[in-house]
Amino acid sequence: MAKLIVLPLLGLWLIRGLRPPYLIGLLVILELAVPSANSLVVISRRYCPEDKIISQGIFFSHIASLITIPLFLAIFNLIAL
Repeated sequence: MAKLIVLPLLGLWLIRGLRPPYLIGLLVILELAVPSANSLVVISRRYCPEDKIISQGIFFSHIASLITIPLFLAIFNLIAL
């Protein structure tokens, strides 16, 4: 969950200070707000027997991203405009 909250907040702070062009700032926030990759499950099955815990974490991070991505994009629009 830290990736869905802490990294976008740091990105907003950085964008507020640097003031990049709108599309670059939007790309940075979008990249920082998306959940972790599904390929982690494939890698964990190879090296870690507890792959269900990782699968659950990825599932819940994708569910949480339904709220956090629009939230951080709205905050970015307030800062960027």
